[in-house]
Amino acid sequence: MFIGRNLIFFGFQILFLFFLQACQSNSNPSLLYPSNQQIQLRLICSQAYSGDEARHQVWEKSQVRWLFVTEDKVTVYFENDRTRLMTRKPGWTLPPGKYRCVF
Repeated sequence: MFIGRNLIFFGFQILFLFFLQACQSNSNPSLLYPSNQQIQLRLICSQAYSGDEARHQVWEKSQVRWLFVTEDKVTVYFENDRTRLMTRKPGWTLPPGKYRCVF
C-alpha cells in the first residue's frame, strides 16, 4: 500500500515537472518571430503577382518556387516552369543569391 502511494505520487511529480517544462517561455526569440530576411523573402515572393503586367499571365495561378536575386534584377521562377523578371527595388535588402519561396 505504501509503495503504491509512492509510485502514484512519483508519477504525478513527473507529469507536473513535464508540464512546467512545456510551459516555460523559449529563450530563443528567432523561434517566435521571423527574421528580417524571411520577411523580405515573403514580400518579394508575393510581389510576383502584383503589377499591371502580371495580370492574366500564364503563371498567374501558379506558385512561386524560386527567387534568383542579383544586384539589380530579381528573377521569379514559378512551378509551371515560367519566369518573370522584375527590377530590384531600393527598399529590398535581400542579398544576391538563390532563395526558395516557402509559404
